[in-house]
Amino acid sequence: MNSRVHQFVFIVIGLLGVINCTFSSPINDVREVFFKASYDYNAFLELKELLNENRLEGHVPINAYRAAFKVLTAKYTVNTFDKIRLVYTGLDELNELIKLNNNDLELRFLRFALEYHIPNVLFLSKHLKSDKLFILDNVSRIKLMDVNSLFKEDLLIFIEETGHFSSDEKQLIRQNIFQ
Repeated sequence: MNSRVHQFVFIVIGLLGVINCTFSSPINDVREVFFKASYDYNAFLELKELLNENRLEGHVPINAYRAAFKVLTAKYTVNTFDKIRLVYTGLDELNELIKLNNNDLELRFLRFALEYHIPNVLFLSKHLKSDKLFILDNVSRIKLMDVNSLFKEDLLIFIEETGHFSSDEKQLIRQNIFQ
C-alpha cells in the first residue's frame, strides 16, 4: 500500500478509537444509573430518560432493564393498585426474557435483586434460591462480562447487603468481580 492509503487507514482507526471512547455504550449508561435509581429520584428520572431513548430496541439487556424499571417505578408510585400492576408486569416481562435467555447472568442477577426487594406478602419472590445458585455457579463469568467497574461495585455492595450470601459466597463473588 502506498503512504496515502496507510495514512487514511490510520486516521480511520484513530477516529474509530476516539468515537468509541467519546460515546459510551447505552447499556453501560443504563447499568451505571440503575442501582442508584432505587434510592435516588433524580437517578430514577435519568434512568427513565435513558430507557425512553429507544436505543437498541431489540437488545436483551436493555429490554431487561426496561422490565426492571417497571418494577422500580412502583417505588415512586402512590396508588397501591398501580404499584402491584407495575411489579407484576415488570416481573412477567423479565421472566419471559429469562425463559429465552436462561443462561444470562446479568438477567438472573437483575431478577434476584428485584425479587429481594419485593414484599413477601406478594408471593413474587419465587426465584431467589435458584437465581442465587445460578449466580454462584456462574460467578466466574462476571469478569468476562462487558461491564464497567462502577456496575461491578454496585453489584458487590448489593450482595454484601442482602443477607442472602454467606461470608464464603461473598468472598467468592468479590474475588471474581475484581480479578
